[in-house]
Amino acid sequence: KLNKLIRKLSAKYGFNPGLILSVIKVESNFNRFAISPVGAIGYMQLMPDTAEWLAPKCGEDWQTTTSLFDAETNLKLGVCYLSYLDKKFGGDLSRALSAYNEGPARVDAKLSNGRVLTLGYYEKVKFHLNGLVTAR
Repeated sequence: KLNKLIRKLSAKYGFNPGLILSVIKVESNFNRFAISPVGAIGYMQLMPDTAEWLAPKCGEDWQTTTSLFDAETNLKLGVCYLSYLDKKFGGDLSRALSAYNEGPARVDAKLSNGRVLTLGYYEKVKFHLNGLVTAR
């Protein structure tokens, strides 16, 4: 069921399903009940405030923070958020993934100050793509 949902969402937003699987691996190691030290929740480790802001933009009804433990809700919002970031950063996946990990405001600040992005998170996700040439 999870695989089917990932394929559906990947097709909807134009991502390779392997990219989404890689993000889930890095974020939660496929633990839908994962909670990070800063409060990110579920497979795609979404912050509740981000998910609440994002839900109407993704055509989802926001319920409560605990709805992020629901696989479908978490994946719908997580893939939609990655798509939002991908568009925000002009299709530059390294920037979009950095923003997914650090937050877009931090990435914007680094870029506007001429600082180089640290790409550790991007490299981890890329590593888990297991040799796939492209994330599209």
